[in-house]
Amino acid sequence: MDSPIESAASVKIADLDVTLDHPNRLFAPGDTITGSVHGWDPSTGESSLEISLQGRSKTYIQPGNGVVNKDRSLLTYQTTRLEPSDHVGSSIAKFSLTVPLSVEENPSDLAKKINDGRSYWRHSWPKEDPAFESSGGHRLPPSMSVPHREPWRGDPMSAWGHIQYTVTATVSQGEGDQTSKTESYPETVRISGPPVTVEELEPFKGVMRKGMGQLCMDRKKEPKKKTFSWYVRSALKLYPLLWLAPTIKVPRYAVVGDDIKISIQLQPSPAEYRFDLPPISLHRVTARIRDTAGIRGKRTPLGGTFELELPGGPSASKTWTTKHLFNPAEDGRSYQNAPCQVTFQIPRSCIPTFKTYNLYMKWNVAVELVLRGLDQEKMAEVESEIDLVPRLRGITTDEELDEDVVDPEAPGVAHNATL
Repeated sequence: MDSPIESAASVKIADLDVTLDHPNRLFAPGDTITGSVHGWDPSTGESSLEISLQGRSKTYIQPGNGVVNKDRSLLTYQTTRLEPSDHVGSSIAKFSLTVPLSVEENPSDLAKKINDGRSYWRHSWPKEDPAFESSGGHRLPPSMSVPHREPWRGDPMSAWGHIQYTVTATVSQGEGDQTSKTESYPETVRISGPPVTVEELEPFKGVMRKGMGQLCMDRKKEPKKKTFSWYVRSALKLYPLLWLAPTIKVPRYAVVGDDIKISIQLQPSPAEYRFDLPPISLHRVTARIRDTAGIRGKRTPLGGTFELELPGGPSASKTWTTKHLFNPAEDGRSYQNAPCQVTFQIPRSCIPTFKTYNLYMKWNVAVELVLRGLDQEKMAEVESEIDLVPRLRGITTDEELDEDVVDPEAPGVAHNATL
């Protein structure tokens, strides 16, 4: 089904062209998009020019049963109108549009204004699902694209999703039913999440999130030559196992492009141990940050919803070799509170954490640890969720960033870069 923004009377021509003043800029909500329109002739005095900033969030899910669940939600529709009297004697029309801070309050009413008589936009969602937004007025989500998930033999699920913002020029001539419209080809603009200020982040300074893992070490070294007695004692578990709980702490919020401190600690799992804890050395640390995208769609306007979570690959990783030692405390029942800290940079290409009607993005810091003790080497992986926020207000520049341009015809474009 066609988008309600494109009426049957509109025709796209190459002569009507939108040129952005800063085509490579990553705009933030609240920023102003400026540019010019070429190909409009206001000298006739019979046509008006409308420039619009349109935002859509689209998803597509097809499970193995073949039933398609999809959605196309309208996020924003900002317009500015130019009359012929404003541009007499000029073939170039200058315009400016402000990126809103939030999505439209009532997308249903807005869709009717764009094209009366069509009800295409999905605007009714279950309110009991906190992972997604169910009503208008929430924070404007950033441009992004979920890679196309191709079906395979073990899992026939197919899915994709993307959020795209475009600027389009429309020339209207005539009135009422006789109105004819000519549209330019849409010009894609990239928008980040709503910017934050230092003051907004101040209450969360020092607030940490914690992740905990688990690993096991055998206190009894396995002999090269196993005797019958050894097998009996092992079967009866007369050699207690040592269960350890490696823990990481990361900031609750992190600004895209900034460094974060990852704190690593070690404690025994809760148990009644009748032996003193051994010293454990941390040999290697590998930190990764990876995304998880959630998408949902509907079969029909009155039907149920279908949700899918798509884990992504690591957007960046870094490895450190260390000789940090976790020493037992004086009581021999815990480890000293002396964490190992590493510094990890959040890539600038990461999409900020967000959620909207049919898409969300969340991030996890995963830390792989190689620990040595009791003549053994063990590996454990610990994860903790982290919320990524855009660059602080005022830092947005016109330089070209390492992000993929969102293409509505190629929804499988990767939404982050691997460093």
